[in-house]
Amino acid sequence: MECADSRHVTLCDADSRGFIVVAFCSAILHHWMCKIPTEVATLTLRGFTIPLQPHIVTAIKEAGDDLDKISRLINQDPSIAANVLKTVNSAAFGVKTKIGSIERAVMMLGINRVKTLVNTQALRSLLGGAKNTDIMLFWDEANDVAMTCYSARSTVSDLLSVG
Repeated sequence: MECADSRHVTLCDADSRGFIVVAFCSAILHHWMCKIPTEVATLTLRGFTIPLQPHIVTAIKEAGDDLDKISRLINQDPSIAANVLKTVNSAAFGVKTKIGSIERAVMMLGINRVKTLVNTQALRSLLGGAKNTDIMLFWDEANDVAMTCYSARSTVSDLLSVG
């Protein structure tokens, strides 16, 4: 669903411009949605978080190593999907081309890392999300440490396999 005027954005294509949106699209709402200027949509959605669906978190945990099933489940939860795409497209993974597919993101991140992301996101939402700045600082630092450890482990593994 596209608007004729590029200064406006439909809620259906807002995520391609970098913000999280629940796409409730219907023919009835299309006319109204095309009237929302991009700037207004951006300001409205800034800081908006979509709650996790607990049954999806549980199903991902129980999915074992089934990449296709995990990808399908993640596609059902916009909050988890956005987090997975944000992570895989971060500088830490150094992808040259932006990843837009959950399936590709799950393959690149690996099942263990995806499950860790989902569990971390679920725990964050239980602890109040972004409302408690001390918790957010803790999680930001914990994520930085985890990424540093992962990079160090990968580098050491590469060095040991060569020598």
